[in-house]
Amino acid sequence: NEYKSYLSIGVMKTLLKLTATGTLLCCITLLTIYYRSPTIQKQVSPGEPQHVATRNIEGVVEELLVNRAEAYLKKDLTDRPAGRPPGCSTPHFYNSADIKVSNLVDKLEFLPLEGESNIFPEVVPLPESEPLEVFLVPHSHLDPGWLTTYEGYYKEKVQYIFTWLYIYASEHPDFKFIIAEISYLKLWWEEQDDDIIKDMKRMIQSGQVEIVQGGWVQNDEANTHYFAMIHQMLDGHYWLKKNIPEAVIKSGWAIDPFGLSPSMAYVNKLFGIKGMHVNRVHYSLKQYLGYTKNLNFNWRQSWDKSGSTDIHAHIGPFFAYASRFSCGPDYEVCCAFDFRNLRHSPYSCKEGAHVERTTDANVERRAKQITKQWRKKAALHSAPVVFAEIGDDFEYSLKEQVEDVYDNYKPLMEYINNNKELNVKVKFGTISEYFEAFESHKKKLPSLTGDFFTYADRDFDYWSAYYTSRAFYKNLDRELESHLRLTEIFYSVEPRPELLSDLESARRVLSLFQHHDGITGTSMSKVVDDYGNKLFNAYNNCTKILTGILHRAINYENAYPDSFLPVTRRFNFNSLPTKTPQEGHRDLYLFNSLPRKLVLPQAVRVTGVEFKVEATIDGGTNHVSQQLEPDVSKDADTNYAILAFLPTVKPISITRYSTRVNKEIATTRAAVTSIGFKLSPYHMEKFSVKSIPRETCSDIMIGSEFRATFSCQTGRLTSVSRGGVTVRTMMSIVIFKGNSGVYLFRPEGPATAQTIIYENGDFPPILVVKGHVRDRVIVQYPNVELTYTIIHGKGVEASYMDIDIVTRLYEDGELSLRLETDIQNGDSIFTDLNGMSIQHHRYREKLQVQGNIFPMPTLAFIQDTQKRLTFLTDSPHGVGSLNPGWIDIIIANKWSVYDKRGNPEPEKETLPTPSKLRVTLETFNSKTPSSKKLGYLTEYLSEEASLAQQSLLNPGFILSAPSPSSLPFRLRQYMKEFGRDEELVNLRYVSPSSALLIRRKLGFNCNLPRSTLPSAEEARLFLREQFSMVEGPLSPLQTRPATSEEDPLLNEPSPWQPMEIRTDHVTFPSRERA
Repeated sequence: NEYKSYLSIGVMKTLLKLTATGTLLCCITLLTIYYRSPTIQKQVSPGEPQHVATRNIEGVVEELLVNRAEAYLKKDLTDRPAGRPPGCSTPHFYNSADIKVSNLVDKLEFLPLEGESNIFPEVVPLPESEPLEVFLVPHSHLDPGWLTTYEGYYKEKVQYIFTWLYIYASEHPDFKFIIAEISYLKLWWEEQDDDIIKDMKRMIQSGQVEIVQGGWVQNDEANTHYFAMIHQMLDGHYWLKKNIPEAVIKSGWAIDPFGLSPSMAYVNKLFGIKGMHVNRVHYSLKQYLGYTKNLNFNWRQSWDKSGSTDIHAHIGPFFAYASRFSCGPDYEVCCAFDFRNLRHSPYSCKEGAHVERTTDANVERRAKQITKQWRKKAALHSAPVVFAEIGDDFEYSLKEQVEDVYDNYKPLMEYINNNKELNVKVKFGTISEYFEAFESHKKKLPSLTGDFFTYADRDFDYWSAYYTSRAFYKNLDRELESHLRLTEIFYSVEPRPELLSDLESARRVLSLFQHHDGITGTSMSKVVDDYGNKLFNAYNNCTKILTGILHRAINYENAYPDSFLPVTRRFNFNSLPTKTPQEGHRDLYLFNSLPRKLVLPQAVRVTGVEFKVEATIDGGTNHVSQQLEPDVSKDADTNYAILAFLPTVKPISITRYSTRVNKEIATTRAAVTSIGFKLSPYHMEKFSVKSIPRETCSDIMIGSEFRATFSCQTGRLTSVSRGGVTVRTMMSIVIFKGNSGVYLFRPEGPATAQTIIYENGDFPPILVVKGHVRDRVIVQYPNVELTYTIIHGKGVEASYMDIDIVTRLYEDGELSLRLETDIQNGDSIFTDLNGMSIQHHRYREKLQVQGNIFPMPTLAFIQDTQKRLTFLTDSPHGVGSLNPGWIDIIIANKWSVYDKRGNPEPEKETLPTPSKLRVTLETFNSKTPSSKKLGYLTEYLSEEASLAQQSLLNPGFILSAPSPSSLPFRLRQYMKEFGRDEELVNLRYVSPSSALLIRRKLGFNCNLPRSTLPSAEEARLFLREQFSMVEGPLSPLQTRPATSEEDPLLNEPSPWQPMEIRTDHVTFPSRERA
């Protein structure tokens, strides 16, 4: 009976379809609701197009009908005792936001535009009887890398842009402008003399120049992890705190990211931002929100039931953020007011319009033209206040451009302001002035929940290729992200001042690559190479820091830092990671950056089979479960082996392990079976390899707690099982052909399966490795190598299967790993938003294939009422469920086509690209509502899957060194164990005696398996024994709340809800005294 209220909807729909009487009854019902409901009446605005008003009424009626069902759901799903383990308190609830993007996507038709940029073909202007306030906001959108490099853009354009804008603002106090990218401001600031710096600080403090957002870059919002979002914001805000403490960041500014995530809205909220302006939203959603006057709204997180995360957001209604689009809905008019291009490369405006200087002879005509556009724009908003962006990409690099904007708008503004009949007040302004003016009208904003993926700017041109474009660099980015986080944590507890510059350099490289033309893969090849070199060098800087930390921690006076080598490394930025061979006696120092005790599976390369590994903890030697396997990597010598072992590590710790040559007590060797797989004679002999003819082979089965079955003919995964539940699968490698590019995914029809049979008729080589530590299956297809691994254990490490993928594309296409299963998910798939929250999607045929591909920053899953199949990932991908039971994970792409979105260079990438998927299969403790009914609920991972995800993204790091005859070493543990529902986002170094502790409270699906970790309350006490902690703001530009040592209650933590992030400013008393 949970969903019995839906019956009324079903009955009404059936009556409408079947009988005339039913139609009459439904009409009477709707009219009664309309006349008795101000909720509907207020949604219909004067002058609103009839089709929009009708569609809006339908939506509100649907909301009213569904509200009854919500009442049952709210009560039942939050209080249900069945299937909820003791101590699991994360509720499922119906999000009460006024506007749900998923509902809009369901009911809108998504018709093609009538013109390329004609989003609003019919707009009735705001009546001239109503006063209108207008702000003209000069800006220059500065990409830190795109068609040329970050430094190249600065030398060619950006240094001049800042200089001319500064000069003109200093000479004209009524001229204002905004700055967004701190990465560029830093370069310019360092070149200025004291007088200019003093003058700029004055203008920033007075509000004549506004710094918006305050991040190092305008980050992408599809592929980025929320750690990196926060990180790049911190880099910008800390630079501002040090160099321009006068700066106050009030407003967010994200005009170019290709689709928008609520995660960024939440990050903005954490940084004290009050309002945010965004732009790239699907044109159909812009139409709806504009015609219903909801372009201003409070963006709410899906997991927030109180509205505490609400932040004022504004969507730019038109095609783009350039001057020629921003004044109003009619491009040909706005283009004629694009004074930046009066003398330089003028655009050819439509219908004969052209840019002309403002003169006494034309000022009246021109004033009426542009105020009409402003009034049309105002008609799309709920308050008579608008702003227009005056700028474009890298504008104002010429003095004449600034002059022409000011000299031509100034007489227009004077005429308009002095003409009472126009009833408009206009001036140069900033985005914060707009938000303040809007809020002065005290309009109640609707709340909105959801994301804005996948973005389309026209017709069916969906921007879903960039979820995968240049996948190699996306993987390199995630490696650096994990490595930098680990370095930050250990540097905070073991600071090395002489290495601080290396840390700051690595920080800024990671921040730079989060740019929406960096991690997206949408830059020119020379720029991508430059990013790659930066990422590679930043990774090595982190390794250098960790080497220095370890050198001091073990007090190894006779060793030099260069003696330590990472067990896995890259030799240059465009190479695959390779394992460093361990010869003879070596010490392995394993860094664990997770705040919990767990088994962290490791594997090192050794130069033979007479090796074993031991744990040397607190002076003693402990046994470690381990096995030897043949090393069949393409870069391996014929006698190399892999030593796989299962270390149990303490929270935030450095543990020493040792490899030893021991011919008498050697490690157990795995059983190896070859099905057409070529091995060296050494491996064949030492591992007693069993070769099986393909004609007589049977299905391959591996695993224990988690089991997988493969076809011995094709190597395809045919089933996975756990806990007595089996999911039948058919895995294929498919390729989408079409006319796509680095931005747009435009497939021609359904994907076709790539052949898995070689030209000579042989099936793919298969290698099966079985041991007591882990089982593996290696399958080598053309262009793709898949390695499946299942760990034998008793904890989380045994609950999943890893799939290591290496791809190399030589032909155009989107390469997808497709799994066809018997899971009854209907048309539903769940994906994450930046590793922060989980979003439900439905396959909608009207969006075509490309509109049903979504970002997969860290995970995706499909489920039915009994089980869930989850795919965790260490690198961003695109993902979709194009048929019931299917999941398509786009793992690589390559296109020779220019998709006409700015980067004219074909993607030539043929680099071998690594990535890892982690597959979990879980059974619900009690029957769960179908995905269709769960679509409006907040969804979570299980505790177990959350732990598997944390160890995937932060797998530990090993430094190796020659083992001296006697070197005392005690386990280095720096933190106590966190609770099962707390995640350590980062411990960021601030000063020798302080750091910023960032934690997140996790939410779990309580109807899925749990872990046995301690509770959060226990962990919090441990933390307070370790540090002196004061809860405070995330941004250093915000004021820390007052505290008093005499009143300990002021230092008590505030209430903390699942999914929320908390920041504590911590000090290390021992270092402070020192």
